[in-house]
Amino acid sequence: MGEDAAAGVGSGPAARGGGLGPGVGGLTPVIEPDPALGQVVVTRFECGTLPKLLALIVLHVRVKRQVRRHARGLVASRAVVQWRRRTLLSVSLWEDLQSIYSMGNVTAHVGAAGVPHALGVRTAAGVFCFAGDWRRVLFQSPLEPRSPLRPLEPRPLERKDRDAATDRARARRADAPAGRTDQGRGLRRRARR
Repeated sequence: MGEDAAAGVGSGPAARGGGLGPGVGGLTPVIEPDPALGQVVVTRFECGTLPKLLALIVLHVRVKRQVRRHARGLVASRAVVQWRRRTLLSVSLWEDLQSIYSMGNVTAHVGAAGVPHALGVRTAAGVFCFAGDWRRVLFQSPLEPRSPLRPLEPRPLERKDRDAATDRARARRADAPAGRTDQGRGLRRRARR
């Protein structure tokens, strides 16, 4: 393969000399990592055989219970099983980076960490940081970051709209006559035209 042919191969960051490059319509993604706004941890277990996969699923269920009880900041976790590939993906969502360190206080997790290697299971893991509101990341919107791993605070406008709707509903109930107004016939159907 000549030098000219290799130059045009690929379109990822490495082929462009680094950086994210343009997104849709020439927009450059805005990536502003903030470890305090949430983390996702993904661990891949390539088991190779069904017995090894089943052993890791059982181990994962046991350890997950202990992690829920003793680790601070765990939002949720799930195991994704790829049966044909004999692979288990463990995906966990954490409030912040400090929360992940609390896994060191879970003795069941510390003890289980060596089991995959002992079984001959290949592993890889990654920590993915909150990089911004999707609208800002993809489309350069000026919105402030709001992590989906935390409860959303209503914006002042949302609170006013909700209160106004509640007030209107209360006024309708206060004006409605007591008892049924449909003489027991239920809802009337609209006449077809």
